[in-house]
Amino acid sequence: MEFTGERVIPGKTDPDLMNEHWARYQFAEPLVHGKLVVDAGCGVGYGSAFLATSARLVLALDTSAEALGAAREEYAHPKVALINADCGRLPVPDASVDVISAFEVIEHMDDWQTLISEAARVLAPHGQLLVSTPNRIYSQESREELNPFHVHEFEYSEFESELRKRFPYVMLFLENHSDAITFIPPQGEEVCTQLGGRERDPESAHFFLAVCSKQPQHGPPAFVFLPSGGNVLREREQHVKALLKQVQELERHIMALQEQVRELEQENAERTRWAQELNMELESVRVDRTKLIERLDETEQRVIERSDWAMSLERELKETQQHLAFLRRSIVFRISRRIGLIRDPKAEDEPMP
Repeated sequence: MEFTGERVIPGKTDPDLMNEHWARYQFAEPLVHGKLVVDAGCGVGYGSAFLATSARLVLALDTSAEALGAAREEYAHPKVALINADCGRLPVPDASVDVISAFEVIEHMDDWQTLISEAARVLAPHGQLLVSTPNRIYSQESREELNPFHVHEFEYSEFESELRKRFPYVMLFLENHSDAITFIPPQGEEVCTQLGGRERDPESAHFFLAVCSKQPQHGPPAFVFLPSGGNVLREREQHVKALLKQVQELERHIMALQEQVRELEQENAERTRWAQELNMELESVRVDRTKLIERLDETEQRVIERSDWAMSLERELKETQQHLAFLRRSIVFRISRRIGLIRDPKAEDEPMP
């Protein structure tokens, strides 16, 4: 299954983004020991499989058949039941579930209120809803455009208000992806945390995570998740080396592209010269053609004039011949010829009438 930005996929998602999602399941794990859990919007199931290591049973719900198929292939677990279901219509009886985890799903829903009301319906009196969502203020500040997969994002006050409509006890946590400097003894098990002031500012928080219940609850004042690759300096050095390698590859690619550009420019210059020469030849042919047409027009005009002159001569000759024929037939002509006044060689042998 390919990463599109809608669902986190281990191995195909940026490590920082992956850790943001993975930390929520780490937060939830101590709360699910031996309990019946619903993982609403489980995606490819990596979190459901992790919770199943502590929980009695995990019902992993998602509407994407493709995501559930990837979960069966990559994150199958004997205590995980993968179910194609809508988070707004949870397929479990009333008051039957101990914990519901709904991480980064409520902002994807058109009818997001139904997730809260359904959670209130199916949770047992002692049950807890763990729900997280991005901070709308931070999300808009950090993005040039809105997330196309999010339908509704929340500010702190709205998120808390909507949850308290169905759950009288809401403990809100501010999730921030922060750099940390650790002092941990090799045999140490507990970590004392000291947080800066802005870590407690709701408006600057990256995400909100709420633990909701119908009964009073108690929890740690803060939770810090350190990924296994938490050596920031080493990670940054490796990241810088990887970036330098990418820069070198990009430089080689740019040089190759520049060489292609030079070759194309040279080829284009040759084609331009060839086109100019061809245009000159075509212009010469056009001039010669124009001159030839003019000469043909002049010749045609002379032929027409000579034809008219010949026709005129022919008419005059014909008229003269007709006039002579008339004269030969006349009596005056015959008498004049007889008495020798006119000599007509062609008619000397003709008898008198």
